[in-house]
Amino acid sequence: RYVVNAAGLGGGNIDEMFAGHRFTVTPRRGELIVFDKFSRTLVSHIILPVPQRHTKGVLLTPTVFGNLMVGPTADDIDDPTATGSTHDGVERVLAAAYRLVPALRNEEVTAVYAGLRAATEASDYRLFTDPALRYVCLGGIRSTGLSASMALAEEACERLISCGLGVGTPPINSVGVKMPPLGERQRRPADD
Repeated sequence: RYVVNAAGLGGGNIDEMFAGHRFTVTPRRGELIVFDKFSRTLVSHIILPVPQRHTKGVLLTPTVFGNLMVGPTADDIDDPTATGSTHDGVERVLAAAYRLVPALRNEEVTAVYAGLRAATEASDYRLFTDPALRYVCLGGIRSTGLSASMALAEEACERLISCGLGVGTPPINSVGVKMPPLGERQRRPADD
């Protein structure tokens, strides 16, 4: 009875079914490199270069698992299924890593990843609501989507309510949710 468009790379196509052409999604490939845990002592905090118009740049960050991660690239491509890494992308990420921390030249790479972000012609998210159609669009959510996911969920709920969706009282969780430590620098329950 209600539609929430959170279709990522397909978000523009779904939105067009409801509202005509409001935005176009272009797959933006991001490639990342993970260095071995022995490199972790080289960096104690996130290193982020000055952002450019098209991208925030290739950053270097310690991970909760004890590695260093470098990336991502930001390459607009045509194929929404092209999630593989490329020689050029890996070379550019390595060059950025070595520029930020030259000592990384002596460290081993343990993994290479690539993924696609749903870029649009606008730099902001493409959020729309059509109460008559009971339709909510959360489009153009790129790399900040994970950080913004809880706020986006709240926004989607508010928009659904504005479309007429009745909501009950949220259940009270008297027990609470406990999250085990994920990082290797934290004490884990199995260590007790």
